[in-house]
Amino acid sequence: MVRIPHATHLLISLGLCTAGATSAPAQGLPTIPVFDTPKESAQAPATPVTTPPATPPEDAPPATTTTAATPATPPAEAPTSAAPSPAAPPPATAPSWEAEFEQLPAETRSQYIMEMRRAKDLYQKGDTELCLLALGSCELLFSNNPHALNLQISCLLDLNRLDEIPALISKSKELLPDNEVAVFSESNLLLAQGRYDACIAVSQHMLTSPLYKLTPLVRDILKYRILLSHLAMNRPDQAREQVKGLTPISDTPLYYMSEAAFNLVEGQLNEANRALNAAQTIFGSSGTLVGFVRAFNQSQLADKSHAAATE
Repeated sequence: MVRIPHATHLLISLGLCTAGATSAPAQGLPTIPVFDTPKESAQAPATPVTTPPATPPEDAPPATTTTAATPATPPAEAPTSAAPSPAAPPPATAPSWEAEFEQLPAETRSQYIMEMRRAKDLYQKGDTELCLLALGSCELLFSNNPHALNLQISCLLDLNRLDEIPALISKSKELLPDNEVAVFSESNLLLAQGRYDACIAVSQHMLTSPLYKLTPLVRDILKYRILLSHLAMNRPDQAREQVKGLTPISDTPLYYMSEAAFNLVEGQLNEANRALNAAQTIFGSSGTLVGFVRAFNQSQLADKSHAAATE
């Protein structure tokens, strides 16, 4: 049997190493939106009318320029008192950081949006270092965009600069409560730090909480992190619970990536290689493997398995 002592060797041979990947946005991360051009606060001056009609509903068409009509007399048999209409829900208010952004000069906002889009494009191309530089330019203009912080966190995770991340996660969650991207990154960070029980707790919270609207791919990546955490703590039975019912025809990389992990900890490197090859063949062109490979690398499962085999 050919022994491959390090996970990266196994992954590079299949073209699965995340460095320089061009499919980052397809990895299953909740979307990191570009902060689009905000609505201008200036409104067109209202056309004066001499006799305003009753306030129409919000979805009514614009009023035509006609003279005010005399209200119709209700029929005699109409009830004298109607049931009160339900109160209209209060209008949604923008997060405070958006209101703060709106106060910036128009030129500054325009420059910020351009730099933010450039940063996202660089990340999608795998230019992580250049993305961080672009985000630095964004921060000089406006430092309280949680979406920019989430993108910065993703870059730092890719570069394994873990010590810089917790403060950014805290700030992102403070600026945008129920921030699923920040919590998703927190789960990733805990796995990379080897805090496996904490990773399981955060991942399970995301999977079960109604606060988060997760895609099937994001759910599968969270399950894979839980699986890897259990394997890292030598709990294979709990790990297998995450893929219970999956088969080779299940339309998810989770089946093949989990088989690779199980075979690896059992010392079956040839079988692990076959599972990774199958994952690459079936899902490689779609970009959906990136989140699973990142989790596999950050769990350091291959290093731990190799260390145990050589003791």
